[in-house]
Amino acid sequence: MAAVLAAVRARPDALRRPVWLAVNTEGRSSHGGSQRILDDLAVPAAGAVVAIGTDLAVSLGNRGRADVLVTATGSAHHSSQPGPNPYEPVADAVVALRGLPLPPPHPGLGAASVTPYRLTAHPVAPHTVPERVEAVVDVRLLPGWSPEDAVAAVRAHLAGADVAVTAGPAMLPAAVDPADPLVRALLTRRRRSPARRPPPSGAPTPTTRATAAPAASRPSCTGPAAGGSTPGSRPRSPSASPTARPRPASSRRRSPHSVGKEKFTVEPIFTTGELQRRAERARELMAEQGIDVLVVTGDFSAGLNYYYFSGHQPRDYQLNYSRPHVMVLPLHGEPFLYVYNVNERNAQDLSWVKDVVPYNPPFDGAGLAAELERRGYGSATIGAELGTDQRVAMSSLAYAALVSGLPHATFVDAGNLLWALRMVKSDEELEIIRQADRINGEIHKTAMSRLKPGDSEVDVAREYGVAMVEHGAVRPPYGQILIVSEAKSKALGHRSRMLGPLPEYTLGEGDLLFVDSGVVVEGYWGEFNRMGVVGDPSAEKVRHHDAIRTMIRRAIQEALLPGRTYQEIMNDLVGYAIELGYTREHMAQYVGPPFFHLCHGIGLTSSEPPFVRMDSTERLLPGMVLSVEAYIREIDVTFGSEEDVIITDDGCVMFSDPDPGLLRIGEKA
Repeated sequence: MAAVLAAVRARPDALRRPVWLAVNTEGRSSHGGSQRILDDLAVPAAGAVVAIGTDLAVSLGNRGRADVLVTATGSAHHSSQPGPNPYEPVADAVVALRGLPLPPPHPGLGAASVTPYRLTAHPVAPHTVPERVEAVVDVRLLPGWSPEDAVAAVRAHLAGADVAVTAGPAMLPAAVDPADPLVRALLTRRRRSPARRPPPSGAPTPTTRATAAPAASRPSCTGPAAGGSTPGSRPRSPSASPTARPRPASSRRRSPHSVGKEKFTVEPIFTTGELQRRAERARELMAEQGIDVLVVTGDFSAGLNYYYFSGHQPRDYQLNYSRPHVMVLPLHGEPFLYVYNVNERNAQDLSWVKDVVPYNPPFDGAGLAAELERRGYGSATIGAELGTDQRVAMSSLAYAALVSGLPHATFVDAGNLLWALRMVKSDEELEIIRQADRINGEIHKTAMSRLKPGDSEVDVAREYGVAMVEHGAVRPPYGQILIVSEAKSKALGHRSRMLGPLPEYTLGEGDLLFVDSGVVVEGYWGEFNRMGVVGDPSAEKVRHHDAIRTMIRRAIQEALLPGRTYQEIMNDLVGYAIELGYTREHMAQYVGPPFFHLCHGIGLTSSEPPFVRMDSTERLLPGMVLSVEAYIREIDVTFGSEEDVIITDDGCVMFSDPDPGLLRIGEKA
């Protein structure tokens, strides 16, 4: 950044005009972010320096890219019957594009090119001619040839063919005069910079691109000058991850539709590099366990393993379990998605997997079996979500049809493989979970401050639900809200924790309120409890609540270390309780069957492995995200405290704001 600012200063007229520093998440398949910035500034840009993960390398140009969609339609019918076949005009068009006139090569950037790279059809069914076939053509652009020019050229070249030609995502070409003062200054400042580490072996070399663009031009996305690749992502470092800044709640991905006069593009939640690393780690474990193909699923209620590997969330958490989405990851070869047809385009936009096979509902399993057979996996060992804390997101009959449709395949449990991956979180996952925790902390403070004496547990649920949406937890617009007032606790005992908010129990002077809430951000949970009190609490209540907070704090500071066994950690917890004056009977739920946990994992679900319990000798690993919770029942009330932490290389770091003690109901924290 210092080199860039020094280069800007070197322009003779630079400091007589505004200099803007803008940040966006550009980099994959469009220049929508850069264009939006320039549109919002509403000023002509005399020049720009676009930097992305640069290592201070400099590029003076790049080819652009336009995806051109060539589509033919007919009517779906059996392949034994006559009728229009949309494959034929698309095939003719693909062949005809070999003769598309192209501009002359650029001396520095090379030649323009036309490459069909994807063919999709809908519907896909045995012996069925589809009603629509679409070819996606990659047209590489040179400066002076815009995406609109490319689409017009393809449309003119295919005039008379029975196909429609439309524009897909595009990235703009750019070329800069090496003699431009800004370029010379940038190169000079780069040479004065201290030595830098080389990029990781095998990773694409990122660049800083200097542009001296005319007012109508848009800065281009960076990458190697002729290849258009995006820079590789850095490997995850658990010890460094807690310092990552969470995305603001407003950084939602934009709709692919128009809003007013503005056009927005879909931004995937995870980078391609992140998702590909997950797939490669899965393949390493598949090879160890003798699994040829991994089949993971999700549905409209939750993406889970399908979302984890594909990056595509099927829907905004509609409670509908009848629309399975499937990703198939082979040990060797390319993965594919098998999705409800309404989601075909969304899957292509949001996932790194571009081979998307749509199906018409209802899902029955037989169609997926036929697709696996067609691709040569009929005799494979197939790993499925069959084990502990896993589920196959389809009906039992659909799964039976999948298995019976592949009589020569062997289905095995891949649960241990999946948890080995999901329990250790990446930097990108940690960023989202930390954002969810921040929101949940704000929700507790906001909702507790709005409550008042006389409110019922239903009022508590209402205030928490409103606060969730207000603070940005809008996907889904509901979450985990477990409410126990002191009145209900004394009347119903431990059973009251799972009975939901009841209107007959209200908040009176001196009463305690326990709320365990959680929210979802981009599919990932943040959840922890807090306690409040009406008016001034008794000294006894403060003592018990402070004691449980002390146990949690000491566990985080002293016990939760990588490499320690879960049993060792639980013994420490019991020791803390005894030091504070409690007995082993107080800790009975932790020391005897069925062995309640001190910690549970959080991620794509609000409670998931690992579970830190007395009967386990498993060990903590760096990268695990844990919800640390402890409870003691006294004076007919359960006192509890909970924090979310990330295990690092040398300890753990809290993601939640520390429990401040009993929150005062009706008072701002």
